[in-house]
Amino acid sequence: MKKLFILFLVAFLVSCGGGERLNLYNWSYYIPFETLAQFEREYGVRINLDTYDSNEMMYARIAAGNAGFDIVVPSADFTGIMIRQNMLQPINHEWLPNFNGISPSVIAQMQSFDPGNRFAVPYFQGATGIHVNTNFVPNFEESWSIFNRSDLRNRMTMLNDPRETLGAALLSLGLNVNTTIPSEITAARDVVMGWRQNLLKFDSETFGKDFASRSTWVAHGYAEVVMKEIEGETGIAHTFFIPQEGSVLYLDSLVILRQSQRAELAHQFMNFLLRPDVHAFIADYFFYPAIIPAANNLRTTVPPYTIEEALAKGSQLKLDVGEAITLYNEAWNQILAN
Repeated sequence: MKKLFILFLVAFLVSCGGGERLNLYNWSYYIPFETLAQFEREYGVRINLDTYDSNEMMYARIAAGNAGFDIVVPSADFTGIMIRQNMLQPINHEWLPNFNGISPSVIAQMQSFDPGNRFAVPYFQGATGIHVNTNFVPNFEESWSIFNRSDLRNRMTMLNDPRETLGAALLSLGLNVNTTIPSEITAARDVVMGWRQNLLKFDSETFGKDFASRSTWVAHGYAEVVMKEIEGETGIAHTFFIPQEGSVLYLDSLVILRQSQRAELAHQFMNFLLRPDVHAFIADYFFYPAIIPAANNLRTTVPPYTIEEALAKGSQLKLDVGEAITLYNEAWNQILAN
């Protein structure tokens, strides 16, 4: 009865020119506008969307005073930080019937940063990997060692992200991407310094555009970024692979900020995003692997990789490393300074 009353009230306010508003703070280009418009039509709600380009940017803004947001979408490591710092509201699973459709493997991975799924609802999971333009690089090993190739000097980029790029180096050494051992982080730093001499740059913003323009031939990054840039392009022979040593996994979740006064509406939005038809549309739009198995039957595209493939190669979920983040940042600054 309470939910029906809320929906009636929302509809009444909209008809009077007002209307409930939900404030979403999300990654740039991480949700189609068509999906937001569909929710607005179905629920008579307006969604205010603001965006960020990094977990660090999101966290700094929230920590400075919330800025009125209801839902944010942190990655696993920052979800863990926000839970620990009491920044989030608990999830009411009675309001999320579609939660039961999420892949059991995703739920299992969430226990490492949100035991019992008390605060976070998974949105999408993916992995960073390597894009190759096979017009220019016809022969290569599906390994992080591709960045050792001096014949590709100034035609390769890696992400400007210490956890991602140092994580790649740790994996290449057979180490854990969440290590807190100083000597291991130092060893990863040295590997990245060796790679750097062959790179055009570290770049997390324009690597997709550079790859699409053919100014670079090898790009470390997210599959969807490049695939959206080359969508409709002709003459690009492109492949994306998860290195044989594994890659860095991300798991982004929907969370409700503690200060939000729109908890029930936030749950309605999260439950909407977990609907198989909605999830399938977003997955198709961005070429993501689906985390809701039922959505696979509704898809019109085939993702360039699956989470199962990434896990089989030993990929590891990036988690909060606590005070050891200082060691990663110091190592990264040393890389950039040389």
